[in-house]
Amino acid sequence: MPVKSNASHKVKPLLSHQQIVKGRWDFRDPRTHDMAITDSLHINSIAFLENGDLLISCGLFRVIKNRKMHEINNHFKKYAMTRVLAKIYQKASKKKEDSSRGSFEALPISFNESISLICRIKNDGQQVSSLKLSGCRFPSHSIRILQDKSAVYLNTSSGEILHFDPETDKLYSSTHIGRIFLRGARQLPDNSLLIGDNNEMIHYDLNERQVISRTLICKDKSEAIFDINILPDDFDLPPESFIKLHKDKLPVNQI
Repeated sequence: MPVKSNASHKVKPLLSHQQIVKGRWDFRDPRTHDMAITDSLHINSIAFLENGDLLISCGLFRVIKNRKMHEINNHFKKYAMTRVLAKIYQKASKKKEDSSRGSFEALPISFNESISLICRIKNDGQQVSSLKLSGCRFPSHSIRILQDKSAVYLNTSSGEILHFDPETDKLYSSTHIGRIFLRGARQLPDNSLLIGDNNEMIHYDLNERQVISRTLICKDKSEAIFDINILPDDFDLPPESFIKLHKDKLPVNQI
């Protein structure tokens, strides 16, 4: 299995299905868990080939250094000992690394060896690795199968759009177009592409490997494009105010 073969440790589930359903951990609260343990694999898009093969984007596959210490930290967070452990670990750790640390994390997460991986599940159930990108700090995004049966994938860490053959994994081109955070891709009828780059939308000519235009969607950089779709003609735009819509169409009487 590609995920197990690329892991630097034994892969085992942290929570059972029942524990997940019951909300054993609040993943929004970093004080309840060690992020390196609970978010070491990030899946963010899928695409089907004509032959039935499924491509899965393992957008960020974190290779975690000092994993055992993260496991201990994750265990003791259940007992509200996070701050005590953090002070102990910080004193013990004298070596600085290329890392990112949350305010509740005991040890830094290293991105030096982290990867993005496309996993292929064949029609007969066989699982194999497809594209593999090294040195990724952020999840890669948006596998898209194009009209000519080729595909694109966004390397968000490097800001590059990868054009490749999804059957053979042959890489046709890799072009740097991103300024902030590539995510979201859609092919237009004229074969050009719309690509999201945080709060900008890029119109891109894949054949010429050139950016046609950039459109600012919102001045607020905290607002970002997550995906791009072409809507049918009979699809209405969302209302300007969902609050007003609910008041007018779906009033709720609270007792």
